[in-house]
Amino acid sequence: MDSNYPLVRLTDASGNVYYARTYNWSSTSVMTGGRPVSTEFTLPAAVNQGGGATYSLVVVANGISSDPMLFPAPGLTIRRTTTNTVAVSWPSPSTGFVLQQNGNLSPISWVNTSQTPADDGTTKSVLSKPTTGNLYFRLKK
Repeated sequence: MDSNYPLVRLTDASGNVYYARTYNWSSTSVMTGGRPVSTEFTLPAAVNQGGGATYSLVVVANGISSDPMLFPAPGLTIRRTTTNTVAVSWPSPSTGFVLQQNGNLSPISWVNTSQTPADDGTTKSVLSKPTTGNLYFRLKK
């Protein structure tokens, strides 16, 4: 009998807990082996959706919680500078995140950048010299 209805739990920095309504479950089976399952959810109205707030997002199914993910993760800004370098920046503080780069979007080719980010208290940033071809960036926790 299917009974594994997932819950999405969001916790803000003050410890307030919110639950999101889930729908479109790929499966409600309890034992799926190695098969990934997914769900969609609607944010509760009380969750600040205008930005500026960070939440820990956990999916709970059959009483077992997933690893927490920060929601929203900090966004990256990428711009060319006047010295023909690329500045990659993101909001500070963003503790626990590392900037990674990749020449393609293969999931196994991401490497941490070698530069230590500059931090002015508002923004963390690194400068990168443009390379031939593509270079992609992401923040990983």
